[in-house]
Amino acid sequence: MSLLLLLLVGCRRPVPPPPPELLVDPTVVSPASAPAGQLQGSVWEDARWPLRLEVPEGWTATPGLAESALRLVLRAPDGVRLEVYALGPDAAPPPRPECTWDFVSRGRYRVVRVARPITVGTCTPVDADAPLRQGWYLPEAGMTWGFEAVLPAGRRLDGRHAVEAVLATVQVKGGVATP
Repeated sequence: MSLLLLLLVGCRRPVPPPPPELLVDPTVVSPASAPAGQLQGSVWEDARWPLRLEVPEGWTATPGLAESALRLVLRAPDGVRLEVYALGPDAAPPPRPECTWDFVSRGRYRVVRVARPITVGTCTPVDADAPLRQGWYLPEAGMTWGFEAVLPAGRRLDGRHAVEAVLATVQVKGGVATP
């Protein structure tokens, strides 16, 4: 009997393997996940990184997930969209299956109000009727902020002007990008 008791006490129950890691779609905000930031009035501020910007009247702001590179999606009523990403250091425009980065340049551009060079790019859609994607990539403090405008056909020029007005409000705490 004592041998049976010793075997029962000495043998551990098998531990089930940990559940597989779930892949999170960065474009969907789960109610169980913390948002990447919050909107106070018309100003959106990232909860983790030192970024804030103004959301134009009539646009909707959808935060990404706190653990995601996608921090914010702004949508205008006419279908224009601005996506904000926190990317790795020296990040280049990421590959996109729906378009090709035909133009990428590094230089001083006034759209994002900083004194040093940024990277800009235009991703031409594979389907001519699909939206055009334009990006601005601002390196700061070991990371890169990516701002990508998604401009529907027929709204490319006006949409770009609307997005540029938002980009003029970008502020990185510490005075790096200020209007």
